[in-house]
Amino acid sequence: MFVRVRVPLRSLRSFSQRAFLPEISTFLVAGHETTSAAMSWTLFGLCQNLEAQRKLREELLALSTDDPTMDQLKALPYLDMVVRESLRLYPPVFISSRVATRDAVLPMRDGSSIGCVPQKRPNIPPSRSDLSVPIHE
Repeated sequence: MFVRVRVPLRSLRSFSQRAFLPEISTFLVAGHETTSAAMSWTLFGLCQNLEAQRKLREELLALSTDDPTMDQLKALPYLDMVVRESLRLYPPVFISSRVATRDAVLPMRDGSSIGCVPQKRPNIPPSRSDLSVPIHE
C-alpha cells in the first residue's frame, strides 16, 4: 500500500535539526503498527464492498506482470482511490497533539486562522496549552 506524498522536497530540506528533533517521537509512533492497521482496514472495507473489490481485482489483473514495480502500482487509479478512501475512513493516525508554549496563529486552507494561546490549567506547566490537530483532508 502506498500514499503519494504531496510535500515539496524543498520544504523538507528547510526543517532545521532543532525543529525536527521534537517530531522524532511522532515519526516513530506513526510508523509503528500503522501499515498493518491501514492494510487490515482496507481489506475490511473491500470485504464490505464487493463491487469495489471486483473493480480493484480487475484493475490488478490487467497488469502484465505478477511482480509490479512501484511505478506500475502508482499508475493504477482505482487502487489509489481505494487506498485514499480507506485512509480517510480509517486513519491509523487521526490526530496529533501539541502543546503551545507561546502565542501562535495557525493558517487554515480556507484562508481563516486559529489562534492558539497558552493557558494556565492544572497539571500543565504555566504558559502552555494543549492543541489537537486532526490529520485529514
